[in-house]
Amino acid sequence: MHRFIFKKFDTTNDFVKRHKKTVLIILSGFIFVVIVVLISTLFITKNSIHSKIPVIPTPVALQNEVMDYASNLKFKKYTSPEKIIKENPLYTYELKDSFAREDVKKIAENFSLLDIASEEGSYVTYSETKDIKKLGTFTMNKDNGFFTYQAYSFLPASSSNPKDAAVSLIKKLGFSDGDITCPITYQQKDAPDITFVECHRDWSRLTAPLFTLPGIINHGGNFSLSTMGGVGMVDSDGPLDPNIINVSTGQNGKARPNDFNSITVGITKNGAIYSVYSRMRFITGKSQIVKNSLKTYEEAFSEITKNPTYSFSMPIGVGIADFRKVYKNDEAVALEAQSHELGMAYLEYIKGKQKVYEPFYLLYGSAEITSGYTIKYVQAIPASKLSTARIAQESTNSLQLRTFKPLNPTPTVGSSTPQNPIPGTPIESGGENCRTGPTEVNNHTGAYPLVIPGYGTMVVTIEDFGHPSNLWISSIDPIDPGVDTTVVAARNAFFTFIGYYFASEYQKGKTDTSKTVKGSGGIKKYLQAGGRIGSLPFDQNELIAAVDSPPMLKPSLTKVIKSFEKHALSVDNGNVLPDVEYTVPVAFDSLFFFERRRGGSGQCYLTGASGPSPVIFMYSDTPVSAEIINNSQITYVEPGLENKKWNVLFAKDGITQANGHKRSYLYYEFDRGVNFTNTNMGYSIKREDTSDIINKIADELKLTSKEARYLHIEFEKALSDIKSSTYIMVILADKDEVNKNLPLKIPVGINTYRYHFLLSGTDVKMQLNNPKLSEIKRDGAVLIELGASPK
Repeated sequence: MHRFIFKKFDTTNDFVKRHKKTVLIILSGFIFVVIVVLISTLFITKNSIHSKIPVIPTPVALQNEVMDYASNLKFKKYTSPEKIIKENPLYTYELKDSFAREDVKKIAENFSLLDIASEEGSYVTYSETKDIKKLGTFTMNKDNGFFTYQAYSFLPASSSNPKDAAVSLIKKLGFSDGDITCPITYQQKDAPDITFVECHRDWSRLTAPLFTLPGIINHGGNFSLSTMGGVGMVDSDGPLDPNIINVSTGQNGKARPNDFNSITVGITKNGAIYSVYSRMRFITGKSQIVKNSLKTYEEAFSEITKNPTYSFSMPIGVGIADFRKVYKNDEAVALEAQSHELGMAYLEYIKGKQKVYEPFYLLYGSAEITSGYTIKYVQAIPASKLSTARIAQESTNSLQLRTFKPLNPTPTVGSSTPQNPIPGTPIESGGENCRTGPTEVNNHTGAYPLVIPGYGTMVVTIEDFGHPSNLWISSIDPIDPGVDTTVVAARNAFFTFIGYYFASEYQKGKTDTSKTVKGSGGIKKYLQAGGRIGSLPFDQNELIAAVDSPPMLKPSLTKVIKSFEKHALSVDNGNVLPDVEYTVPVAFDSLFFFERRRGGSGQCYLTGASGPSPVIFMYSDTPVSAEIINNSQITYVEPGLENKKWNVLFAKDGITQANGHKRSYLYYEFDRGVNFTNTNMGYSIKREDTSDIINKIADELKLTSKEARYLHIEFEKALSDIKSSTYIMVILADKDEVNKNLPLKIPVGINTYRYHFLLSGTDVKMQLNNPKLSEIKRDGAVLIELGASPK
């Protein structure tokens, strides 16, 4: 749980003063409109009361550092509360939240599967047959009705037209509310003879979009509620999946948004059903909401900014973030915050039971926090005054003013997490390319080789229909899998893949199984080439990183695997898989899935030890548009890079991104393998005097109060990675070495100042020459980079 607190700023008087001259020269025909806007703004500002939070020397914010909430709200199609309330009826949709064996049987019968086994949280059907061409699996969650069907032969469909076949099947399965449409088709490179038909509940028929809160917060930095495409459309900054081809919308090479509110049906060219992947809830009824029972825009804004019902936050950057540093003391304290949008949507529960869909007001924004990072946040309240629904876990304590405790959207890594440096690979993703890990899985500290007795070692990597889902595993001390059930989950994932792999290989008439069971190379190669597991369902809670309570891979399909052991493998020289109950003595301290996809998408964060960091400030007397190329070995970056570039507009009041969002600074972390040479230019001080030397440096450079604050933050992060010592040695890195090791390409005409300090602990006082630091000249365009690195 993380606390998020906005700092107090009173903008009312300054706002009036700042706009007084403008108001006086407005044409008389627009005076009334201006007054209405001004009154609305004053009302909102008056009601935005905040709390003061003590931090490392925190200066008083200047007026141009504060965003007025009312000035940056956007209302466009789909999300405008005013339009939705005025033009469309709004409904509460009743959902089926419990599925008995008979319910499952009726659905499974459509796939000619009759044997049903019950597992914790799910049902599994399977076929005990020696004819592998008739094998198929069907799994269904007991609470939400999400299911996956995989045919190992091909089930006849009702029509040779893929869309018609999909629509007919969906109706037979019991989706009868009439709001589901199937407008999108695509194919996969590794299955060119299969057409996948993608179906969703149409937002226009629901009268508002359908989101998950994790989905909103997990989008890239350029995400906007108001500029989203329609349901089923993929964002330009969505993750790549080169296996996706021939998409009817033209969005080839992008992972499909099929994690919720979707059914994907695979149809062969001969008109047979190959697979069904459903993340669609069953609607059982609906009732229209009386419009006078809905909160007005003013009521909603006042409530959501003071006491939101649900809130989530996530670092806004791209790459590997150490959440222990992002959320110091398990909280996020905002120094400056921006509210980007207020919209309306239906919300889907991230996992398990949900009784209704009902409309919510959503507030989306970003905030610079005291740990030196920038987070994005989303807050929500029910739109109806009469609502009693619960869409997410609520805080156990009453919500304080401007404070929230989100549903663990960001993991807190335990003290047992490895502190080894993470091998760095430059991250070039500015949101366009979702990066789930380094090129070589085995080189990452988060990837643990899973030993399969008798067959060697492998790394479990899971891929599901249409989009990759990577399971990263790390280990400290062996423990009993009976205690840590994630071991069981990982082992079952392996067996599920083996089952699918053997089925597909036997269908092709192949008998060579050595590459799948001896060593890891063959399996990893197959997965990297686009292999798919068609029978492994993913619940919404798996979109959020989890460490203390990792998501479970259910069901395990144990009976299916045993069937393959008995009937498939026995024909191949007696090779059989080890018993599924075998104990694998390994501990997992990190288990997470991150996929950035529409609605429930993730940002591809990995937890781990973060790299050293600098922060970059940019100012100009007149607005300047600049392209900053960063060729450093980056492990995390805010905001994300596009082709290794930041494209920004900067002026006296700081930086504006291409999407219009304002920032005080640019920020990146680099690989710990980047080394700097110790010089004799620096300071040797007692550890408790670190703050004094920072103030001395800030005074000599004539840093602004904000720059000094972030220099304190950079030192504090570096010190957290240095073991206890009596003295701290602070070395000023050589300028030429900084330019070589952390190459930035900065346009000519921008005066550049780069200061990196190397920190290390010593037990004795070292003899060093104090560097001569001069005042930074701030004429024209200026770039100032401040960083600290542990040695």
